[in-house]
Amino acid sequence: MPQRPYASFSFEKLEAIAIEKSQDEITLKKIRHELTFRNTRASRRLASKLESGEEIQETRAPRRNSRSVTEDNKKTSSDIEFRYEALRRTFTEKSSIMAKWGVSELLPQDMLLKVFALWKTQCGEEPDSYGRCKSSLMDDMIKLGLEVSGKPEAVKR
Repeated sequence: MPQRPYASFSFEKLEAIAIEKSQDEITLKKIRHELTFRNTRASRRLASKLESGEEIQETRAPRRNSRSVTEDNKKTSSDIEFRYEALRRTFTEKSSIMAKWGVSELLPQDMLLKVFALWKTQCGEEPDSYGRCKSSLMDDMIKLGLEVSGKPEAVKR
């Protein structure tokens, strides 16, 4: 088997394929072949399990920056507040404020002002689950340099 179709795959991806295709002997043979080129303890352990026919279960927690979707994080990702909070943590303060109102720094200024004008008509006096209300809108607009004393100003980028 001279070719290595899984050469560029991470160990986590190989393991996931082995779990998913546990009944596909051709795929498992290709994975076993690829594992002969790997030297990590986890790779040797997976190769041993594949050789013995032992049932394979995910041995490692997904890496922090992993983009693979597992059943566990599918359930979590369906929760909009969890996803919002996770995304918000990656932003600067300015980006975080803008995300709270559904905009980004890439939005042209005229559109940005229109969005905030629309929010003024949509917000209530009491904060919603994201902390959005008329008073927080005004505070955030001032922090962004969009409004001082009721007059729209240029966004400082």
